[in-house]
Amino acid sequence: MAIDPPFVERVWIAIAPDGAEHSLVLRVGAPQQQPGGDWTATVSLGVLDSRIHTIHGMDSWQAVEMGMHHAATMVHHYKSKGWQVLWERGGEEALPSELARGV
Repeated sequence: MAIDPPFVERVWIAIAPDGAEHSLVLRVGAPQQQPGGDWTATVSLGVLDSRIHTIHGMDSWQAVEMGMHHAATMVHHYKSKGWQVLWERGGEEALPSELARGV
């Protein structure tokens, strides 16, 4: 399942622990108000995790913000498992904190 079109998107290069290089497309979908009144945003972690994650917030702003924070937290997790993340092929290291503060 893809998030199409994404609300926000960042494309990096990811290098798996086995050395395989991948395009890493991180996406947060447009916020959607739910029947109960809260808001959700979907998050796609590309090559890191094929599942679509649904993140909740009290309003649309928080749902998107929490979605970006979730993506940053998951990138941090995968980096701790041996993945490398770069801004571009052969470029500088990309940091989870460049997706969301505090990660």
